[in-house]
Amino acid sequence: MATANKVLTVIGQIVLAWFLVPDDFGLIAMACSFTAIGNLLTLGGLSDVLVQRHSRFREDAPQVFWLSLSASTFGAAAVALISPLGGAIFHDARVVPFIVIEALCWPCDGAMTVYVARLKQELRFKPLALVCLLMGMAHTGTAAVLAWRGCGAYALAFAPVARRLTGVLGMRLAAGRIPLGKPHLREWPALLGPAAWLMLTGLFAAIYSNVASFVLGIHCGPTQAGLYAWGLGLASQAAYLLSANLQQVLFPALARLTQESERQFAAFRQSIMTILAALAPLCVLQMVTAYPALDLVFHDRWLQAAAVVSWLSFGMLTQPIVIVSSALLMARGRYGFVALLGAIQAAAVATAAILGAHEGSAALVARNVACAMFISGLLYGWAAFSEYGQGILALATTIARPFLCVALSGLAGWAALRPVSAHSPAVQLGATIVVFGCVYSILAYTFMIRLVSELRSRL
Repeated sequence: MATANKVLTVIGQIVLAWFLVPDDFGLIAMACSFTAIGNLLTLGGLSDVLVQRHSRFREDAPQVFWLSLSASTFGAAAVALISPLGGAIFHDARVVPFIVIEALCWPCDGAMTVYVARLKQELRFKPLALVCLLMGMAHTGTAAVLAWRGCGAYALAFAPVARRLTGVLGMRLAAGRIPLGKPHLREWPALLGPAAWLMLTGLFAAIYSNVASFVLGIHCGPTQAGLYAWGLGLASQAAYLLSANLQQVLFPALARLTQESERQFAAFRQSIMTILAALAPLCVLQMVTAYPALDLVFHDRWLQAAAVVSWLSFGMLTQPIVIVSSALLMARGRYGFVALLGAIQAAAVATAAILGAHEGSAALVARNVACAMFISGLLYGWAAFSEYGQGILALATTIARPFLCVALSGLAGWAALRPVSAHSPAVQLGATIVVFGCVYSILAYTFMIRLVSELRSRL
């Protein structure tokens, strides 16, 4: 279901690129980068608190619902009121209505909190995946139809509204009835302790995800911000297909193994190796095929985004390490440590984005951000291995084979482009994919046969 969702998203990105222009994507990216800080007020980590404290779900769920709904409603109202500030920061009043629309969706997120937590806590991933698929279909379908009807950037603004409304209804039906009772304000402080750390983690994640668009919007305008946002959306689908979706499985599963450290470490290490074996080749293939692929589909229209896709695909290589390590640390209740790592990652990406924006293009920002992403991903891995008294050497031996295989395969694919550079983009694309696929298959079955068998059995 996650695969279908991401395939649908990629198709939607391509369709939207035909009907919209970089300015449209840029305005939405700028609006989301402004509202990202406001997410601090919504207490988005309360769902994870419920999952980690699974033995107290029945007692905590009612108050989590009312606390989450109240916080998200307050946050939405606050951001909507200060939305003109966003127009002043970006020197573009067009961004104001998009800030308001995005903020007013947040109460839907608050309403879903306990239902999402129940599905995760009970390890009911099939209905959770089905609802996520329906949410993706609502989002992509709404955006495509509105873009086709000539609504411009509003097509991208109203798509999240459709997704969240679908999510509220779907999660409620999938999770079943949960007695909610009445809010008891005296019980809320006990939930705010761990939620505060997760709130900070969410804040840093929001900065990490949106700071490049924010900086580009200020320094370079909506066109460069749009090229970056669209390129990021295309480059990140493979990473989020496997890593981000699997976090919903890994976190509650690892949380149940907290009292069995050896089994938990074995599951953690095996998860990193298996996901890397599946994801790393997709990221590297995106790196070497970005130019011929975009040239084939869009010709010159979006070719400037090819460098963005290539660089960010490189940065995504360590995304599985971030996702699995975060899931492990949260499962062990290390919320403060996860927040610290998030702060370091956000600061690195923000610094990289500012330095790139001063040079004046989305491609340079993507190059700097990708390097920061790659290095911070290794930092997450080192931190998680340190939980078990392991060091950087243990991390290196875990990721060495998948990285070596994809590096050699990427070089072979890049070399295959040279002899056919004078031919059509279709020929270039085909030659690169065939050579890359053959080399990676040989190397994987030579050096990672156990990982390949593990991946096949999981699929």
